[in-house]
Amino acid sequence: LTSIDIPETVTTIGPHAFSNCTGLTSITIPDAVETIGDNAFDTCTGLTEFTFPEKVTSVPNAVFNACANLEKVTLAPKTRKIGAVAFYECKKLKELVLPESVTTVGEYAFAFCEALEEIHLPDKISVLGGYTFANCISLKKANLPEGINVVPACMFAKCVSLESIEFHSGITDIDE
Repeated sequence: LTSIDIPETVTTIGPHAFSNCTGLTSITIPDAVETIGDNAFDTCTGLTEFTFPEKVTSVPNAVFNACANLEKVTLAPKTRKIGAVAFYECKKLKELVLPESVTTVGEYAFAFCEALEEIHLPDKISVLGGYTFANCISLKKANLPEGINVVPACMFAKCVSLESIEFHSGITDIDE
């Protein structure tokens, strides 16, 4: 399986639907899709880019876990949540813009995204999970959104290239 063209009649892609389809290099998803399940594209190592349909407002847990060759992801403009482990070990992910609508980012969401150099977290984010950017060895610049008062545990652990973090005046605690 190398290419998938989802029909316009589909509104849901279930959990693990294409998990471990390592030869999958291209997928076209219609705007009719409203929901994508957890781990839907887990370990699809052939994928290099992905565009979320307009109606999808939540990036599922582990949706791209271990998609080692994924370089670019385009989120829907009204995305509100990035699930836990969503982009874990997407080692080549270097381009990702989080829409201003994002309010929640789960734990380990971007851990081991080794090519990610910069991330801008929207100010509406009020929930950030621990280890969010752990082991992002190329990450040079990040910010903490206005909605966050506590820096989660190990948020930037082993980010050996990190040069600057933009803090705001409302930060009260920095966890382990």
